[in-house]
Amino acid sequence: IFIRRTSDHGIAKVFGREHPMGEHWCHRLVRCEADLAAGTLRFFGLRRADPSRQPLLLETSFTPPRAGFYE
Repeated sequence: IFIRRTSDHGIAKVFGREHPMGEHWCHRLVRCEADLAAGTLRFFGLRRADPSRQPLLLETSFTPPRAGFYE
């Protein structure tokens, strides 16, 4: 699980890649769940006003980075 703040264009970066959340989710926090077995990333919007409600913003496929990717 990763927590990211989106850019001024609503983009969250995870594993060195940009994932668009949409213009309505600019400068806001998202929770990203990486399912390595299924090869998917799921992004949920975090809300201070209603923490129990975390809408799914994006689900996308990905290939896990290989060993040494960040070195």
